[in-house]
Amino acid sequence: RPYIGNPLDDPDLTVTASGLPFSEGEIILDKAKSLISALGDSVVSNVTVTAAMRLRSRFPNRPGLVKISFATLEEKIRVLRHKMVLRNTKDYSHVYVKSSQSHAERLIEINTRALLREMPQGKNFRLDANGRLRQRTNIQAQAGASESG
Repeated sequence: RPYIGNPLDDPDLTVTASGLPFSEGEIILDKAKSLISALGDSVVSNVTVTAAMRLRSRFPNRPGLVKISFATLEEKIRVLRHKMVLRNTKDYSHVYVKSSQSHAERLIEINTRALLREMPQGKNFRLDANGRLRQRTNIQAQAGASESG
């Protein structure tokens, strides 16, 4: 379905990048294109960045997320499938790319995490990237217990 309006408002075509350093007078579209070019030639030649913007930071000492929009869903999927390449780059090893969420998806995730915190056995479960509840493994459960204790 064609999306009418701001391309950054369509979660089907956008990703967010966290940890992208902030610089005064930055041209965010150029930064987004540079980030995508770090994913390799197979991505760069098949992906078009249509828009990008830096969102307001929620923490004073950390840069805001960068929201990046692509022309098609296939382009977004290609970027998400190659995002692990960033781990091995010098400039983007601490940049994390994930699919954008709609407002409703974010609220559901926040509510689910709140419910898990309040449940007596909630520490034994986690919310995975697909929004599913998963039982924690022993290693994850120990790490979760040490963080809250």
